[in-house]
Amino acid sequence: MNATRRKGDELVQQMYKYAKAIVDMEASGWLTRERLGRSHHLQMEVAMHLQVIGEAAAALRRRGVDLGADVPLLSMAGMRNRISHDYDGVDWNVAEDVIFEDVPELVEAIGAHMDANGIERVEIDLSE
Repeated sequence: MNATRRKGDELVQQMYKYAKAIVDMEASGWLTRERLGRSHHLQMEVAMHLQVIGEAAAALRRRGVDLGADVPLLSMAGMRNRISHDYDGVDWNVAEDVIFEDVPELVEAIGAHMDANGIERVEIDLSE
């Protein structure tokens, strides 16, 4: 495998890992709409995950990688920019919809891409 492909695969793994962590936080009950709405700490934690996902998406776009219509790299990179450069301007009602509706679908889409391309799925251990 060439270095360009390997780096692309690593970026896909990174997106999957951080998106899956958000889904796992929700599944564990740690992340709920109510808690997210009232916890600045939890907002910061999830925002960091979204920034990592968006940065990987931007890097994949720069490399000309297209993961399909179910993985909107441009929108993901845009959300990263919004969080990074205008944190106080983030509309958390919109962010909640992304977190609870779009991210689970993203995990499925990226997971399918990984499976189809022989990319190992990696996850963050949230048990600590």
